[in-house]
Amino acid sequence: MENKRPSSEDIAENTKQGKTTWPDVRVDVDTQRKLAAMEKNEKLTNWRLSDHAVEFIVNNLPKDSKILEFGSGLGSMMLYARGFELLSIEENAYYMNFCHPNYCLAEIKDEWYDAETVKDRIKGETFDAMIIDGPAEGKRSKILDHNFIDFDMPKFIIVDDIDREKDSILFNTLKQNKRHQLFDSYGVIFND
Repeated sequence: MENKRPSSEDIAENTKQGKTTWPDVRVDVDTQRKLAAMEKNEKLTNWRLSDHAVEFIVNNLPKDSKILEFGSGLGSMMLYARGFELLSIEENAYYMNFCHPNYCLAEIKDEWYDAETVKDRIKGETFDAMIIDGPAEGKRSKILDHNFIDFDMPKFIIVDDIDREKDSILFNTLKQNKRHQLFDSYGVIFND
């Protein structure tokens, strides 16, 4: 029997009930232990990519897809556990390699990540999706000031926290002339 991808309604209902529609594929004990501990930490679960956003990615990208992520946290580990390869740009050394093994430490400079560090790390890389969920201590909109970031490369871009005005403005700037979809706390811009 063929595995049918769940609908948005199924995802929303399963999320409300605390169920996931797709199981973890990385079953190593360390990943499972960290994920279980992180899911119990209220501080981390209040500041992370929503279950719905994680399920959106799971339902729209094949396992092993590469994701460029600005910011990291519990959502990163959830995606890693489901078989995605992430490159997380992180401003805080404390979180380096905590959720998965592929991080780039880029401290904040001029209200955004250290641009030279990011540029050097992503040079020559291709990504299937992009998540903009950081920096935590800077301005996300500063991402627009850097022409080395190819917003047309990934299949889609997720901008998290669009319920906040400054992140909504970033989403509205990036979505111009592109197909897009809005959800409660995030938006998706498609590169068809």
